[in-house]
Amino acid sequence: MEVERMLVLLLHVMCVLCAAVGVAFADLAIFRSARVDHALLRPATRIVAGALALLWVSGLALVWIDTGFDPQEIAVRPKLVAKLAVAVLLTLNGVALHTGFFKALQQRPRQVAAALARDTLLVALSGACWFYALFLGLARPLAPRLVLADYAGLFLLVCLGAFGVSALFIRPRLSRVYPGSRNALPAAEATQPGVHTAMPAPRRTGT
Repeated sequence: MEVERMLVLLLHVMCVLCAAVGVAFADLAIFRSARVDHALLRPATRIVAGALALLWVSGLALVWIDTGFDPQEIAVRPKLVAKLAVAVLLTLNGVALHTGFFKALQQRPRQVAAALARDTLLVALSGACWFYALFLGLARPLAPRLVLADYAGLFLLVCLGAFGVSALFIRPRLSRVYPGSRNALPAAEATQPGVHTAMPAPRRTGT
């Protein structure tokens, strides 16, 4: 099964790369200008959703090859349990992003403050989950030294850092990209990065 595992692992890594590209383009569509580029956001989110689905398929295939889905075998592998937990959380967060955050980017929410708090949390959690999943993929040398509580503690630290970054940098930006925001630029300006509104010329007064 070594060859089969290698091929499945290759597919798994390729899916991670595709998801990273999709996330990068989604961030670019949301944050590069004063208006959300929905023409870019839609395919980017489809790439992430498709990559996440294939990550589940390839990940479960690896679990089957390594453990045969034996609950006792899975339970004695804290790193594997952490991977499964973060995959579930990442999937649930993705569903929440699609049903809440992306909808708010198309139609201004009625409760802006509540939506802003929710979306700031969802974006932070998404970043934390992807970063932690990357860490787990590279943490093989640490696996013999860590127990499940260690993985949980590390994930909590990552989440706290992500929430801090999101509150400082992402939240102010989100408040300006909701449709109808007073701070949003007109559509013609938003599609032309680097173009600034000219200052009106001072009016001359008669002497």
